[in-house]
Amino acid sequence: MALPLPLNRRRALAALCAAPLLSRAAALPGARSLPATLAQGRFFLETILSDGKPARLFTSTSGGMLATLEAGKRLGLALPNPNDRRAATPVAWASLVQDPRILAPALLPAATGTATAASPAADLPLAALDGAQKVQLDGAVAWLGAPWFAHRHWTLDYLSGNIFINPPGTRLPEAEAHRIALGIASDAQGQRTSAIPTLSISVAGETLRMALDTGASVMPTPAARSRLGAGAASVMGASFISASIAAAWRRKNPSWLWLAQADRFSKAAMIRVPTVDIAGHRTGPVWFTVLPDADLGPYLADWTDQPVVGAVGGSLLSAFRVTLDYPGAQAWFETV
Repeated sequence: MALPLPLNRRRALAALCAAPLLSRAAALPGARSLPATLAQGRFFLETILSDGKPARLFTSTSGGMLATLEAGKRLGLALPNPNDRRAATPVAWASLVQDPRILAPALLPAATGTATAASPAADLPLAALDGAQKVQLDGAVAWLGAPWFAHRHWTLDYLSGNIFINPPGTRLPEAEAHRIALGIASDAQGQRTSAIPTLSISVAGETLRMALDTGASVMPTPAARSRLGAGAASVMGASFISASIAAAWRRKNPSWLWLAQADRFSKAAMIRVPTVDIAGHRTGPVWFTVLPDADLGPYLADWTDQPVVGAVGGSLLSAFRVTLDYPGAQAWFETV
């Protein structure tokens, strides 16, 4: 969404609030719509930074919380060494943005590094990004990850491009046939230790455990974009699969389209799966970006309730309206 450069904070917020709204027909009773845009299968918030100017925030159900050096520059903060990506000068959430639409107490992120806090305002590390991360954020000045989604009830409506936060305890009885359980890591006392959900899909009759990663992205090469078809862009929502599973798919299904070195940064391959079964639906075709096994199950082991062999993101989720009940560890997938 293109926004005019405001003269002050009040005019900036007025410009955003006056922007045309997408359909809210899919909103559940009592739901609150956030100022979101859906770009190539990935959700962003369009808001106001504390300098009074428009800003874009990247959202993802996986990963942590951070603000970029660009945000720090805009706010006049002391910046860490840009060559030291470990630097983590904190930025208070309420100091980063000045937008009542996303500063309501119900939307404040959980405290950094925990998924069990009662959602106080959090500090975001101020971090340098590498080239691929800059492209992935597509101009966003902050990353709102798993702690921001934790403890709440959401609808991510890929069909209309809306994000809604729903009242606690909301259920979708009319979509009961398309409800699935989410796995969220917990300790021996039942206290959650992470906020990255896992779920199951089925491909060619095989059940696969996957992380839910709405921020999963691929940056296809020009050659890959020409094979991906109409609408392919330089950065897109993705889903991931481990190299060992992808290799098995290729052996059993040699006709499945394979793009070698499809990502211009990681050189990862991509494979097109004709159909995927999820939550009682069959959808497809779905493109998966192929990652080393070590980048999935072993890497995510400390944050997921069980080992995963991939992640589902925009390349699969774009066919659905997804309602996520974090407290109830369940999700509903709708197509209408």
